Amino acid sequence: MTFVLPLPPSHLRGTSDGHGDPLQFVAQSYEFLGYFRELGGLDHDSKVLDVGCGVGRMARSLTACLSSGEYHGFDVIEEQVSWCRNNISHRYPNFHFRHIDICNNVYNRDGEISAESLQFPYQSYTFDLVFLASVFTHMLPEAVENYFQEISRVLKPGGRCLITWFLLTDERVGNMERAAFMIDKGGKDRVYRVASLEHPENVVGYYEQYVRSAYLIAGLKIIEPIRLGFWGGTQGISGQDIIVAEK
Repeated sequence: MTFVLPLPPSHLRGTSDGHGDPLQFVAQSYEFLGYFRELGGLDHDSKVLDVGCGVGRMARSLTACLSSGEYHGFDVIEEQVSWCRNNISHRYPNFHFRHIDICNNVYNRDGEISAESLQFPYQSYTFDLVFLASVFTHMLPEAVENYFQEISRVLKPGGRCLITWFLLTDERVGNMERAAFMIDKGGKDRVYRVASLEHPENVVGYYEQYVRSAYLIAGLKIIEPIRLGFWGGTQGISGQDIIVAEK
């Protein structure tokens, strides 16, 4: 049975998802459902993991697809997770939401668990698809590298991950006003740039060479091409850059 899900209250839609506008909130949910199907191999019986699930923006459209599959999501903001449990899991018992008290400079400064040491609370080789929408855009390299290892661990062989980025190259930094504004923190290794030294996790962009290396180290093969986003004023298929990879 399909239910009409209520919209989360505006203060929750704007907390980590960044989409207080209700039409945009719903539209992006269905936009990404298309990417999950076309690029991520999503099917009605898939087991999926939403890392940084927020207030259920991506889960919303997936309720129309995962008729015999399972959805699992976790987030650092307890109020958002509680809303999802009360309004989504109540209607769709195959949708599971978990709060994890991860420290993040932007969203959960007093969190007790470091992202650099977090072990995802799921067994190895569990998921067909793992996705992170605007998560690594708020994380620093050591935490990103740990998450990569966990993503690889919980993916089934042949499973896919779909991750969005602010992806940097020398050309993009030179040509794109928003990228050029970021402060270089990568040094000679050209790893990443941030928009604020005081709050570095507010906006983080990563150089493509580093990103490709991180996938390789984690045992994840990028499925070319990388889909560029329009975050810097250029043409693209979505707001951020999208990379799909396979284990």
